[in-house]
Amino acid sequence: MSSVVIYVLGRDNPDDLAWNNAHPRGSRSDTALVYFDYIKEKRKIWKSWTGELPPKSAADSEVAISSVHDLYDFIKDAPVFSIIELHFFTHGYEGGPVLYNTYDDSTDPLQRDPKDKDPRIKDFVIDEVLGPASRLKFVSSFARSALIKLWGCTHIEKHRQLIKRDFYNRKATEEEKKLIKKVIRNFIRDDTYQFSLASALGLPVYAAPLGWGTNPYLPFGVHGSKASGMKPKSRKVWPPKVGDRWWCTSQFFFPDRGREFYRDELGATIDILDYVAYTASIARND
Repeated sequence: MSSVVIYVLGRDNPDDLAWNNAHPRGSRSDTALVYFDYIKEKRKIWKSWTGELPPKSAADSEVAISSVHDLYDFIKDAPVFSIIELHFFTHGYEGGPVLYNTYDDSTDPLQRDPKDKDPRIKDFVIDEVLGPASRLKFVSSFARSALIKLWGCTHIEKHRQLIKRDFYNRKATEEEKKLIKKVIRNFIRDDTYQFSLASALGLPVYAAPLGWGTNPYLPFGVHGSKASGMKPKSRKVWPPKVGDRWWCTSQFFFPDRGREFYRDELGATIDILDYVAYTASIARND
């Protein structure tokens, strides 16, 4: 297989999330689709995927999976530069996408809890997972233009209020604004899975902005309370038109001036659905 697209579906999610929201959409050639379904605990591969969502043909292979290690190991074993997309269609928080909602009860920062099945930030420092000793195999599997996206939330209300209420308070001094930016940048750098993944790969990782959730049922391009009362229909056509149902960042991201903050203050790239590109530059303090 020449190019590989990976979709990851976490538990407690509708099984059509990937098929309804994946992008880019359209015909494909010389591409394999690899589907990690943690609801059914199966990994399916379509070796000659045409771009149909969902694929109409039967998968060429199907094997059992049981934790994030199955995903990590598959990526490590993939051909060099073959992975062109990796999407996590699941719930999330700053610590990473949720596949099972298990817990890390280990107090050792260099050991995985053997009962924990979910991604963790510390995976990037544990040698046998994604740490320095094994990272090259993981990183080299990705094309240098790969699209990587975590579709779940990173909603921490205090971060939303730091931006909405405090940074854009007309009484805020320049020193206070500088401190707020430092708090946000430090948290992105030290406490988010998406930044750790981006740093390991040297690639942008698109994810929800700190402070705002995401929702698979929002009307694209409609902001504020107006969006809450709408029942949009899904055309499943990319790019979306205003009013189409898509999995977007919170409808309050724009009116809260969150988009303005990430774009103008942190210099972030923001995609059409308001997901932020996590890169080294947005966490660099002035």
